[in-house]
Amino acid sequence: MFTSENAAEYGAKGKRGPSRFRSLIIDSVDSEEALSIFRKLRDKAAEGDMDAIKTYLAYVVGKPKESLEISGPNGSVLTFNIIPDQGCQPIGAEV
Repeated sequence: MFTSENAAEYGAKGKRGPSRFRSLIIDSVDSEEALSIFRKLRDKAAEGDMDAIKTYLAYVVGKPKESLEISGPNGSVLTFNIIPDQGCQPIGAEV
């Protein structure tokens, strides 16, 4: 059974930082080995392997940010009235 201690120790991310297992893996890989693996991933992507392409681009370019489109009723355009600041102070602000 998984408890909060087991989850934190064996892979779950949390406030405690990376899991002990993940840290052991990271510590066991040297930079040359990591570069060699990344080059193999790059080569597989260049050969047309779609999974390799997705992974490679996710690390090189980054994953695209999720976007949210907000519209009015029935897809109409939302309009906003901008009211100029007339010296109003936020609640709790020192005057």
